[in-house]
Amino acid sequence: MDGQYFHLNGWDAGSYFEIADKLGLDIGKDYMSSSYLNRLMDRKPAIDLRKIVKQYGGRKVLVLGAGPSLEADLESLMANSILENFVTIAADGASYALKKITGTNPDFIVTDLDGYPEEEVKMSNDGSVTVVHSHGDNIDALTSYVHQLKSLIGTTQCEPRGNLYNFGGFTDGDRSAQFALVLGPEMIVLIGMDFGEEIGNFSNISKKDKARKIAKLRIGKQLLEKFAIMHGNIELYNMTLSGNSINGFKPAKIDDIINIIKGR
Repeated sequence: MDGQYFHLNGWDAGSYFEIADKLGLDIGKDYMSSSYLNRLMDRKPAIDLRKIVKQYGGRKVLVLGAGPSLEADLESLMANSILENFVTIAADGASYALKKITGTNPDFIVTDLDGYPEEEVKMSNDGSVTVVHSHGDNIDALTSYVHQLKSLIGTTQCEPRGNLYNFGGFTDGDRSAQFALVLGPEMIVLIGMDFGEEIGNFSNISKKDKARKIAKLRIGKQLLEKFAIMHGNIELYNMTLSGNSINGFKPAKIDDIINIIKGR
């Protein structure tokens, strides 16, 4: 499989090296992880993205972040019976929240395997397509879980290679929105994308990692705002109940989304 088959190659060397410098990322380990996942993917049946586009393309997409508003956002969607109108793309631990609260698996899980990997393995083997990301801090997780995943797409934050894609983005949340572009979506709606000082219940991080997590969230928000500038031809909405704004994504309440779905 050619990692640059689709025109949606999101590799931005300038942004990557800027982020690496800001966060003190080990670029050599990122490349090592990328090479390792690429080799692991040689043993997995390749997913043809054209088939994914045929099945899920051109529809409304719901992107789930793992912020503190996620549970309330999901309960609102459930109460109004509109979840089934969306293709669902869940960022890491948000996949487990969706399963736990609604009883349904996401269509896609975008993950670096540091949230609830055991649960993600179950969902992958139950039909969710898992978009697994490689970076310098998750080589052990790749070793433990990649071989257990059934439907798998591999990604890297370095330039794409071999079996791996780079759809763009940095955090699981903004990479989920970037991945949505593969589907040629009619619209993208964000939930659980708070980008504040509080960490969501499904982020699954220790207190000592909080400051670094918040720094990454700020980068994720900046990348989503850049995403909105580049893809203004797509209807972009932010339904996160916390009300935190993301420039380029129109703030929306549940009634707004219902009216859009019903064509009002």
